[in-house]
Order: sequence, then C-alpha cells, then structure tokens
Amino acid sequence: MLVRQGAIYHFRRRIPERLLPILRKREVWYSLRTSSRQEAKARAAALWVWTERIFGGVGKTAMVDATEIERLLEQAQEAIQRGDDAADIHARLDHLLTQKEAEIEAVALKAKLAESEFSALRFAADVTAREEEFGIALGNSISRAKALLHDTKGRLIESRQARKSLEGIVSSMASAFAAREPSAMPPKGSPMFGELQDAFLKNKAETTEDHRGYSLQTQKQTRVTLALWADLMGEKPVRDYTRTEAGEFMELLKQLPASHGKSRVPTPARQAIAAAAKKAATGQVVPRLMLKTVKRHFSALSQYWIWLKQRGHVDENIFSGFTFPGTKSSKKKRDIWTATDLERLLRAEWFRADRKSAFYWLPLVAMHSGMRLEEIANLRTNLDLEEEGGTWIFNIQDHPEDKWSPKSEAGARLVPLHSTLIELGFLDFVQERRHAVAPRLFGDLKPAGPDGKYGYTFSREFSKRKTALGLGKKTVFHSFRHTVRDLLESEDLQERWIDDVLGHERPHASEGAKTYKKALQVSRAKEVIEAIKLPVDIAAALRR
Repeated sequence: MLVRQGAIYHFRRRIPERLLPILRKREVWYSLRTSSRQEAKARAAALWVWTERIFGGVGKTAMVDATEIERLLEQAQEAIQRGDDAADIHARLDHLLTQKEAEIEAVALKAKLAESEFSALRFAADVTAREEEFGIALGNSISRAKALLHDTKGRLIESRQARKSLEGIVSSMASAFAAREPSAMPPKGSPMFGELQDAFLKNKAETTEDHRGYSLQTQKQTRVTLALWADLMGEKPVRDYTRTEAGEFMELLKQLPASHGKSRVPTPARQAIAAAAKKAATGQVVPRLMLKTVKRHFSALSQYWIWLKQRGHVDENIFSGFTFPGTKSSKKKRDIWTATDLERLLRAEWFRADRKSAFYWLPLVAMHSGMRLEEIANLRTNLDLEEEGGTWIFNIQDHPEDKWSPKSEAGARLVPLHSTLIELGFLDFVQERRHAVAPRLFGDLKPAGPDGKYGYTFSREFSKRKTALGLGKKTVFHSFRHTVRDLLESEDLQERWIDDVLGHERPHASEGAKTYKKALQVSRAKEVIEAIKLPVDIAAALRR
C-alpha cells in the first residue's frame, strides 16, 4: 500500500497471519523518501518483491549451518548497503530452505520409527516377560531405542535453533534495509509523527467549560507547523525525536525565508533555505521568519508533545525550555491613539461618508468602551442592546445560533453606553435597524476568513485606510482598547472595576473577587465608562 504523510510517501504492507508468531509484528512500514508519486510507485514495487521473497523464505521449515547463516547475512547486508539487487541472495536462501527441509523430514521419520519400535518391543515384553533370552534382547532394543530417541531429540533441538537463526537472518535483512530507510515500523506505543495528528486536532477543537477549543484558523496554522516539522526533520516514531532535533529545528526556522509556503508550488523547506542562503551570499536581502513566528511553531509542537505524553507515546516534551528573547509583549510598549491620530481619523472622508456604516460606528464604539473588534462586529440588533434601570448597555454574551462566544469567561459582561455615543445618535441608529427587522446591527459586515469572523474583512480594510492617513504601523484598531485602558488607569478607579468592564481575566483573583465581578452593578460599570475622557472632543469634532 502506498501511503502519503505530509509531503513524503511511505510503503506499508501487512505481514501474513501465518508469519505473525515468527516475525512478531503485524506489518512493515518503510519511508520511500520522495514526494513524487511516480517515483514512490516505482520504489514501492521494488519493495513488494523484496518482502515477498522474505515472506516466502520464512514460511519454510529449515536448519541452516551457523557458518552458512553468517555468510548469508553478511552477503545480504553488503548487497543492501550497495543497493544491489538481492535476487541471488534470496535464491540461495530458497535452496538452503529446500535442502534442510528434506533433512528435518528424515529426522522426524526416524523419530517415528524409533517410537514404533519401542512400542512394539514393550508390547512383546508384556507377553513374553518370563522368557530370559527375549528379556535380554528387549533390553538391548530398548537401549538402542533410547539412544535413537536421544539422537532424534538432539536433532530436533538443533532444528529449532536453526529456525531461530533463520529468523535472525530475516530480521537482520530488514534492519539493514531500515538503516537506509529511517522510517522503519515504529515500536509498540510509539506511533509515527503524523499518525495521530487528526486525533490531536479533533481533541483540541472541542470546547468545554474549562477550555475554549482551537479555532479553524488555529487548526490550520497547527497543520502547517506539523507539516513543516515533518518536512525539515523527517517522519519517524515520535519517541525517537530528541531535544537536539528540536534545537536544530529552531535554527532551521530562523533561516527559513518569510515567503516560504506562500507560493502555489510548494518548495521543500531545506531547498528554500539553501536558495535563500545563496541569494544572501550575493548581497540580496532575504527576509526570514520573525522570531515571534518561530515561537508560534514551537508552541504548537509543544502542545502536540504534551498531548502525546499524556497518552504515553513520548517520555518528555522536547520543545519545553526554549527561550525567544524579545517576543514577550509589554504593556509599556503598546501603541495608543493620540490626539493627532484621532483628529486625522475624524477628518477622513471615508470615515464621515456614511454615518450608518460599520466604518463609522465601530471605531466610535471601540474608543468609548474598549470593546474588542469581534464583540462589536457581532452585536445583534435586539438581543445584545438593552436598557437596565434607565441605562443602555451592551450585553456581551454567547450566541447559540452561530456558536460565537466572548473570548473568555470574563468577556461575558455588561458594558454601559458612553454618553457621547448617545449624543452622536447611536440609539437612533439602533432603533432604525430594529424597524428594518435586521438581525445584526452592522448589516454591511459579512463573515469571512478562516474562522468566518464578521470583523475579518473590516480589519484588513481599516488597516489600509488608517495607514493611508499616515498613522503608525503599530497603531491599529485594537489600539483603541489600549487607549481606553490607559485613560481609565489614570483615573481614581479600582483596577478590578476596570478589568470587569473591559473583560480582562484576573488569574490571581480570589473566589470572592470573582463572585463580586459577576455581580458588578450597572451603576458602577457606568461610572467606569464615563471616566473615558478622550484627548479630543469627538462630538464637537464631528459637528465641524
């Protein structure tokens, strides 16, 4: 059978049932070390003939002289190492098997004759036991029979030893072949690297009360990582990989061109690295993978190894303990929207063009609430906006109909509307959408991207438009959330109140604090929201 794992083809064949007690495994599995299907089919055909000869030889009963065994094994190993055709060696093996089979049949026949003679003499002894002369003859016959039986027993033991030696020949031949093909059949309890990938991703995609499953995008990225590891480090049993190989993988990733994998025609990773090195040697600039991307690949593989270790397939996580300097985010370095940035945005024609579009309201809601892009983009017209004791609020909650949910448990919360949003006519916009019986507040947003996110297309387009305004590369839509956080931290507010309104997890919070968070009063949340005082009078700027 021809099997493809990652980019590499493998040869797989079940061992006949009659040979299972001898070979003690159910199948043979060799890597064909090629991504070409045509080449893989040719190599697989050669392997089929090879295994057919071995299976035929093992199936015969034979005794082989120790010297002959050693010479045959040596010839087989030499032939395999040279890559020669092993037909002559197998022909010699067949000859030996046939010759020794006849010898063992003769030994077995002598054993049966000895047993028959012994039985006949014992019967005669019972009948004529009183005849002294016959008794002497019986004694002599019994002695001869015992001697013959002893000799026969010795030959049978020799035969069993010869069979074991023959099994050793087949095993050694397979081992010699495996020395050239590193992807030999994995030992029990150590599956091939790609064998359990689907099961791993299926498990990681499941969502429970304590764990949010992998998104479609994360699953896709993880598959890319696993394929990259198989491409660079080869396919073999997971227990055979070492920390040294993990370190080698890191260094190879650092040399990999940033454009790798984006071409329609896939290029082997090592070939891409060599091509990049050749260009660099001529003075050309070749962008390489960012260390942050290398870290993401390691993180994905680490999760796979943790999952494998939990199931007893590996002994340690070979990807743990590696460091990636400079990749840890820092709140002090985060970009915020300055007064100048906001002025540019408010004056932009595309921003003012349609005051019923997502490009008008999403930035305004974000800068007056600190809500995440997807939280705003997913707002439903009737279900996620309500009035509580005279205060209008956004109700960030699970959407059973499309399985969308907040980013974390803390993300489910009530966020009061800022007075500036109401002044700008946000409630009128909501009411108009309700009269139109529109299920979603921002009807111009459609699900897109690998995870079908409503904010996907908006985010890409917003990034282009704000860049055209001359805003910095790191000042993005999510920077509105950073801006709000900084503004609130400068006010006389408790940090836990800010965390609750923004939907930030507090890992070190006590159980009492978590209970309080869930019961946060709308009036307290309103106080936090109204403390957002932007460096620009938004309402006045939009009236100009």
